[in-house]
Parts: sequence; C-alpha cells; structure tokens
Amino acid sequence: MLIHTWKPWQQATGPRTPEGKAIASRNAYKGGHWLTLRELSRCVNAELRLARDLVDGIHP
Repeated sequence: MLIHTWKPWQQATGPRTPEGKAIASRNAYKGGHWLTLRELSRCVNAELRLARDLVDGIHP
C-alpha cells in the first residue's frame, strides 16, 4: 500500500494545545451507557423473578 511508503504516523505529534488535548482525552468515551444498561438489566431480571414467583404460586 502506498501509505506504507509515506508513513504519516511517524510525523504525527498529537494534540499540542490544551483545547486539542481536552478533545483527544474524550476519544474513548462512549457515553456512559454501560451503567445505565446494567441497572436496566437488573430491573428486568427482578421483574422476571417476580413473574416466575407468581406463576409458581398459581401452578404448584
């Protein structure tokens, strides 16, 4: 590939300004949905347990 002869990663210096560094520090941030989804999963599982307990009470 042509990019392997050019090797732009060798000239890359990364962000230099405080603003650029602040923007780059957020690159991996995905929005924090993991904690929300975990809590939602716990609520759904609790509801399923209650539903199973109700069914088990009706049909011993």
